[in-house]
Amino acid sequence: MRSDRAFPLALLLLPLLLCGQSFARSGMIIERPWASEHIDSLPSELRKRLYTLERLCGNAAAAAHYFAPSIEANGARFVSLHFEEYACDNRAVICDSSGCLHEVYLKTRGGYRMVFSGKAIDLKMTNADGVAGLKVISKNSTATYRWNGRGFSLRTTQPSGQ
Repeated sequence: MRSDRAFPLALLLLPLLLCGQSFARSGMIIERPWASEHIDSLPSELRKRLYTLERLCGNAAAAAHYFAPSIEANGARFVSLHFEEYACDNRAVICDSSGCLHEVYLKTRGGYRMVFSGKAIDLKMTNADGVAGLKVISKNSTATYRWNGRGFSLRTTQPSGQ
């Protein structure tokens, strides 16, 4: 009686097994959530910054896929680093009760220079009519910044939930 039950179950599982085998043969790579590749592909100035943190964190530098998004606005290229997406055993180095570190870098002729740094729950870069902006979300407020050609200037601050 037991083998009678096992046969229908095997028939149900067979398509799943075959699908998994064809997926493996397709050459698709499953991305690791915390990977050094997300850091290795960054410009050298940014990698250098992250390798400095590596010692303070107490583990090898690794990051999640959305650690370093970038945008272009009016010919300028910006890269933001979201440290909630950075592997750090000693989280106090990059995060506290106000949120995690977020840094924004501008590509210049000489490399990349930091143009914004702060702790927040999240940071979103925007491009409104060719002008870069930031939306910085903290526990108590959301602040918006606009690029003025040399740095980000505060435009508005709204209490959270509005």
